[in-house]
Amino acid sequence: MHSASAPVRHLLLSIATFALSACITDNPATADDAALGDMQVDMAVADAAPPNCETQVELDRARIDFAPTEAFETRSERIRVTNTGACPITLNAVLLNGARAFALRLNGVDIARDVAPLVDPDADGTPGLSAGASFELEVQFTPPDESAKAGEVSLVFDDDDIRIPLTGNQAGPCFVVDPPVLEFTTGLNQAQTAEISVTSCGSEPITIQSAVFSEDSDAAFTLVAERSTALPFALAPADSAGGTTLSLTIRFAPDQLGTANSRLVIEAQDAPTQEIRLVGRAQQNACPVAVFPPEPIIAEVGEAVVLDGSASLDPDGPDGRPVEWEWVVVGQPEGSTAQPVEALFDADNPINGGPADDAETPEAVFVPGVAGQYTLELRVVDVDGLTSIECETNATVVIRVGFERRVVVQLTWVTPGDLDLNDAEGADVDVRLSNSVGEVCSPAEPTPDWLPEGPANDPVYDTDAQAGPGPENIILTQPTDARYGVAVFYDDDAGLGQSIATVRVFVNDRLTQTEVFPLFETGDAGGFEFMLP
Repeated sequence: MHSASAPVRHLLLSIATFALSACITDNPATADDAALGDMQVDMAVADAAPPNCETQVELDRARIDFAPTEAFETRSERIRVTNTGACPITLNAVLLNGARAFALRLNGVDIARDVAPLVDPDADGTPGLSAGASFELEVQFTPPDESAKAGEVSLVFDDDDIRIPLTGNQAGPCFVVDPPVLEFTTGLNQAQTAEISVTSCGSEPITIQSAVFSEDSDAAFTLVAERSTALPFALAPADSAGGTTLSLTIRFAPDQLGTANSRLVIEAQDAPTQEIRLVGRAQQNACPVAVFPPEPIIAEVGEAVVLDGSASLDPDGPDGRPVEWEWVVVGQPEGSTAQPVEALFDADNPINGGPADDAETPEAVFVPGVAGQYTLELRVVDVDGLTSIECETNATVVIRVGFERRVVVQLTWVTPGDLDLNDAEGADVDVRLSNSVGEVCSPAEPTPDWLPEGPANDPVYDTDAQAGPGPENIILTQPTDARYGVAVFYDDDAGLGQSIATVRVFVNDRLTQTEVFPLFETGDAGGFEFMLP
């Protein structure tokens, strides 16, 4: 028994008003006509039931097994299909998959040639199968030889797909491949996989010997060995307890746009060879790119950090944006279990957390509970399922929690007249850092004790490169002033001429200011001030 519960609409139309269309595809047979074909008879028709009406379909048999049949002899079996629900139901399609030996007739009409019976299968003058009405589906079996055959009928009623297995001449070995056709659609230089299953349809075991691509196959198709059953493989008879299945995984990885075709040839011992048709379509699909500012975020324990990946890009996506944003913690201090959340339960108490992050929005909130450095990744996905992981276009976010603020003033210089940077001769440029009360850190005073007393606000001159080109660094931890001064001085005791000095200021590892000073002779100097954020 099968039921369909989706609401449908009532629409009365005469058969003459329908625009009928059918799609019939038939795979080419092998020389012995034992390869699986694929016939499809499909029609779109109007819904035929009132809203919110339960429908139910019953069959008088669940499968059809034809008795042994000589070559080109025809046997017929019938299935009665009854609408046992209270409302009409639409027969949307009848699909016949399997060997060419099988054929279908509905109310005596060959529906491979005339699909009109699908509109009104119970022939009562009203579209669809009326409540309490029935129709008969005749299945014919005309084998070209005495080997085993298998197939399947699908009756599609609204959202319900009822499948009826078919077998004929089942004595002896045979095998069935599902599906007989594989179709792929993916982006250029992206991979997509799909599985094929092979099962026995006979009363005797059968051994699948090989599965290889035909000589004219496109190289974009490959067999994934690590995900496929090793061959040869013995399949148990169809009626054995539990049965066995051989699984093959096909990968389609195109390197050029367009449609590619292939055939996978499966050979078995004492059974006809079968071919599976493979069709792949390669579309241009640009990589989605996760975008987030590269500078580290400085935060305190328990402070809410807002993460916003809305600047991320997908050049060929809707509105130029990805469709999913995932924030993933890839590194955190020992003892931390913090994870991104969609929003806070209580903005005044961030540590209470919030609901899990929603991948369909670019925003998230992260609340660190332990001091240390956190590393998060922003990963995005486009509408076709291509990820920034595959494209190596993730964004990395560093959050430093409970760290002391750190300032680095770095000096480098270039002297065009210095032809050997490795010798002891060279132009010398020095940098000096001063605070708001005039205290200085320089090569002459590399570790001054600045006010206030204690280690806070005490700079260190960690390098003095006297022969160029640097770098020389002044490192200041726990700065207490808002404004600092920087000066550079030139000493050309080697007579090398002009030197160009560059000073960079880093705050918490982020470059905040760059200044360049051309210096021509001993005594030349330059300077500037910087403000801490």
